[in-house]
Amino acid sequence: MYLPNVELKFVCILFMSSIEISNKKEDKIT
Repeated sequence: MYLPNVELKFVCILFMSSIEISNKKEDKIT
């Protein structure tokens, strides 16, 4: 499957932001 660079960067940004959000939620819980 071929992904253009722009789409790949967008997916990476979404993935990283979702990880950061989950980490922040965990910090709030603890």
